[in-house]
Amino acid sequence: MRVVLDSNVWIANLLSAGTSRDVVDEILDRCEIVISPYILAEVERVLRQKFHAPKEERERVQQWLTAVCEVVDPPPRPGLTCRDPDDLPILWLALAVHADRLVTGDRDLLELKELQGIKIIPPAQFWQ
Repeated sequence: MRVVLDSNVWIANLLSAGTSRDVVDEILDRCEIVISPYILAEVERVLRQKFHAPKEERERVQQWLTAVCEVVDPPPRPGLTCRDPDDLPILWLALAVHADRLVTGDRDLLELKELQGIKIIPPAQFWQ
């Protein structure tokens, strides 16, 4: 199964115990995870701006993510729209890699529920 994890799932996995961490652990064991430079940059930005993570920690996170995920830089998809244009690169990635699931906590993405056969689900629904 090919899975795209949104940056908010990665952040939750890194910073707190709970559903996101459990889901990420299982996905790491059972699935192929694909990440993009856009999601990597978003994780780095949130860790730096919101959580004031030191540079060394942010670099360690980036190295880990690129080691456990396939990194793909998807092309834009003209004509694809969603409520929040900042979410488009995540959708482009899911489509480009033919993901089976997009796991996110983003309400704008979750509202879509599915995109061209790709199920868009919150972490807690991954097991269902």
